Amino acid sequence: MIYEIRTYTLHPGCLEPWLELYETKALPVIAGIAAMKLVGYFYTEADASTRVVHLWSYPDAAAREAAHAALDASAAWKQGFVAAARPYLALREHAVLTPVSFSPLQ
Repeated sequence: MIYEIRTYTLHPGCLEPWLELYETKALPVIAGIAAMKLVGYFYTEADASTRVVHLWSYPDAAAREAAHAALDASAAWKQGFVAAARPYLALREHAVLTPVSFSPLQ
């Protein structure tokens, strides 16, 4: 099992519209991708910035690549979510995480 953490820094005042957009446009597309499981979705407001952080799990690296390829091929993803999300985003970061042997998430 591997995990991916994605952190998006939003422009001021964009948290509520971002969350609504993600819930209504992104999640329905993602729901059709079996290998991509949402582990947690969080937000933080600190230092005059708002960040959303989401943690995804995949069975392996190949499943992650296939899931992202499926998103990239989806018009509903590109036009329904990505295009609408761009104005809210100030910064996007991500990292692929591999749990250690004693991690409760394996």
